[in-house]
Amino acid sequence: TGIAIFSLFIAAINAYLPQVYKEVVDTVTQNPNNLSWQLLQPFLIKLLIISLAWVVVNYLFNLLSNRNFQRVRGALRVAVFKKITSLSIDYFETNRPGEIIERTGSAVGSFAGWVNSLNYSLLGPIFSILVITAILFHSSFLLGIIALSIIAYSSFMTRRTRLKTKEPNRLWRKHLESSMGIFTETIQNMSTISTLSSTKRFVRKMETEENESLKLAFQVRGAWNKLNANITLFNELAIFLAILIILNDLINGSTSIGQFIALTTYFRTLRMDAWVLADFIP
Repeated sequence: TGIAIFSLFIAAINAYLPQVYKEVVDTVTQNPNNLSWQLLQPFLIKLLIISLAWVVVNYLFNLLSNRNFQRVRGALRVAVFKKITSLSIDYFETNRPGEIIERTGSAVGSFAGWVNSLNYSLLGPIFSILVITAILFHSSFLLGIIALSIIAYSSFMTRRTRLKTKEPNRLWRKHLESSMGIFTETIQNMSTISTLSSTKRFVRKMETEENESLKLAFQVRGAWNKLNANITLFNELAIFLAILIILNDLINGSTSIGQFIALTTYFRTLRMDAWVLADFIP
C-alpha cells in the first residue's frame, strides 16, 4: 500500500512539472518587455517545492521497496527450507547438495527480485500512464485517442513477439544449458577423456551446441529488434500526428506555446511508460 501511494505521488509530480514549465513559458512569451525576478518568483518557489518533494518521496519509495524486497526474500527462504526438509531421502540421494543450494538460492533471489520489480518498475508507469492519459483527454479527445493507441500498440506487439519467440527462446536456453553441461563434464573428467583420446569428440559436441545456440539467438534477438523498430516507428508517427494537432490549435489561438511544450513532453513520457508496461505483459 505504501509503495502504491508513493508511486502515485511520483506520477503526480512528474505530471505536474510540465504544467509549471508551461506557466513559465507562457509568462515569458506574454511579457517579453516586462521580465523580472519578481514576475518569475512564484514559479521558482513551485519548482523548489517540487524538487524537495521529489527528494523526500523518492527516498521513502526506495526505502519501502528495499524493505519489501528483504521481507519477500526472507519469507521465500523459509518457505523453500520447509519444502526441502519435507522431501524424501531419495531426492537428496539423486541431487548433489551443491546443486540444491545453487538452484534454491538462485530461484529465491530471482523471484524476490521479480516481485520487487513489479512494485518498483510497474506501479510507477501504470500511475503515470493513467494521469497523463487523463490530462491528454482533458486537453483534446483526439490526443487522448492517440495516447491510447500508443499504449495498445506497444502492448499488442510485445505480446505477439513474446509468443512468437517462446519456442525458439526455450530451445536457445536448452542448447546453452547443454553447452555448459558439456563444458562442465569435460573439465570434471579431463583425465579420463584424455586417456581415451576423446577430446576432439567433446570439442565437436561443444561446437555443435554453440552453433545451434547462435542460430536461435539470432532468431530471438532479431525478432525483438524488429519489435523495437516497429514500436518506435509507430510511436514517432503517432507523436508527429499529435504535434500537428497541437500546432493547429496553436495557429488557431486555442492553445499556447507553453501548452504545446507540456503536451509534447507528456507524449514522450507516455511512450517510455508504455514500453515499460508492455514489457511486463506475459
